Amino acid sequence: VVVFVQTAENALFSSNFTDVSTGWQKYMDMDSFVDWYLINEIAKNPDGAFISNCVMNLQVGGKLKMGPLWDFEEAFSNLSQETSSGFLIKNVNWFARLFQDPAFVAKVKERFAYFYDHQQDIISDINANAEYLKYAVLENDNRWNNFAKYKSSSSSDTWVLYGMAIGNMKSWLVARMNWLKKEFDAMA
Repeated sequence: VVVFVQTAENALFSSNFTDVSTGWQKYMDMDSFVDWYLINEIAKNPDGAFISNCVMNLQVGGKLKMGPLWDFEEAFSNLSQETSSGFLIKNVNWFARLFQDPAFVAKVKERFAYFYDHQQDIISDINANAEYLKYAVLENDNRWNNFAKYKSSSSSDTWVLYGMAIGNMKSWLVARMNWLKKEFDAMA
């Protein structure tokens, strides 16, 4: 596996890396790299920046694939209060190189358009999951006191604070998607 990954990386950073039969695509699955990139970039997930838990998989005779997705506790501006603008994953080692391949950029733009066009579905899923988890959030807060630092603010009710956190996340996500759309649309 280590030899295969090194061979894939060598192909990625070779002079003919865009060649479909001898470059990075010979070793790396484009669809999984595009989807993994977009999910981590949309979420502005610091753990997706090849710093800690970057998971890949490889089946015998197959190509290197990204995933499964992992470690999103800091994503969506959850802990760091990240702004919705700015690339986080695009400029990291392998992805910085992949963005030099017009085929990769075209696929990113195509897949992002899908996610952008389905924003309301994403928001609906957030709403449904937030409703489903609301009793668990109450028990979790009772046990771990997650909202303690916010309880001196306008409300000390866990469900109100939870609702505000969900609302903030959705607003941040819409702003993030709009910023990314502008940036991806400007790419050649």
